[in-house]
Amino acid sequence: MMGVKMEYTYNYNADARIIEVKYLGKITSKDVGGILSGALQAAEENGCVRFLSDCREAELSLSVMDIYRVPKAFADLSASRGLLIQTFRYAILISKGSKNFGFLETVFINNMQRAKLFFDLEPAKEWLIAQ
Repeated sequence: MMGVKMEYTYNYNADARIIEVKYLGKITSKDVGGILSGALQAAEENGCVRFLSDCREAELSLSVMDIYRVPKAFADLSASRGLLIQTFRYAILISKGSKNFGFLETVFINNMQRAKLFFDLEPAKEWLIAQ
């Protein structure tokens, strides 16, 4: 049986100065590199370090070790492009009952990266814009 392929799109909201990312399907360890590279490319192209990641239609299917690796991989990739990861902010929009995102948020914070989970769109945007 074939699994659901993960898809994602990036859109720059110039009015709010936020990069909006929409994820669909199952996010696996094979997807992480492309997701991180795409995010950094969007940051460079738009001069923006604020991300609204809409994961309400996504499933985070990563092992504990894979989740531990995500912030370091993002920091390493950003450093290789001359971007300072500590300036980035990630508002992660999830559905109630989503699994593993709380742990991902904790790992980002423990790696000195600003990430926060939200169930509603407007508070997520307000948090991103506030700083």
